[in-house]
Amino acid sequence: MLVSTRGRYAIRIMLELASRKSEERVSLAEISEKQDISHKYAESIVALLVKSGLLNGMRGKSGGYLLNMPWWTESMTATATRIC
Repeated sequence: MLVSTRGRYAIRIMLELASRKSEERVSLAEISEKQDISHKYAESIVALLVKSGLLNGMRGKSGGYLLNMPWWTESMTATATRIC
């Protein structure tokens, strides 16, 4: 099964968010730096994830992104811990 680069990066972004506390919002700059993805490319991927309902985004000083599925966060956190 082939997964596009955009798909792989989307998975990496979601795993990054799943490895955090469920209510901790993460800035796009932090995500792109941690995952070594260009800020502009990460921005386009995150926009698609928000539009599809997988992420929740909030603007402002305390803004950032978090997963939109709390039940999924627990299982992804366990997976992310094993992978990383």
